[in-house]
Amino acid sequence: MNNRILRWNISALMILVLTACQNDKKALSSEDVFLNDYESHFGNNIQVYKGQGHSGYCFYQMDSTLEYSMGFIQSFEKISSKTYQTAKISVYVMLSEKDNAASLVAQVWAGGNTLKIAQKDFNGQEIEPNKWTKVDLEFPLQGLYAPSHEFRAFLFNPNRKLMYMDDFQIEFLE
Repeated sequence: MNNRILRWNISALMILVLTACQNDKKALSSEDVFLNDYESHFGNNIQVYKGQGHSGYCFYQMDSTLEYSMGFIQSFEKISSKTYQTAKISVYVMLSEKDNAASLVAQVWAGGNTLKIAQKDFNGQEIEPNKWTKVDLEFPLQGLYAPSHEFRAFLFNPNRKLMYMDDFQIEFLE
């Protein structure tokens, strides 16, 4: 029962704050690219700070209070009427210490259940601390695409160490 409540709480939190990429949709190369550079969230989200981000002057900070980052959650029918084959997810991260470890996570959900999860793990041994570094994940959608299914992407900070993220991007490819 506790697992179900935890999943519901995480889902509710994600619904409240993880739709941010939709609000920051940018025309980069197509209508199927969603970018959150966090500039528009400064003053509206206590985890968004002003300073030297990867691009611009705002970035998202994760610390001991956050296990999951702000990210993206949306049903495919709200993204587009197109059918996608692949999602490419990227984010710039800056770890504060060599013992930091985190994961870039993508998921497809249907009816409150996870259909597929993919993640790219990274740590301070692989990524130089205190330097913005791009982390990528490619997520095949074959057999998972349906208009009512949800696509989710976020950073997972299991050790709840200080880290930063910027330029969180999702590109859907036909």
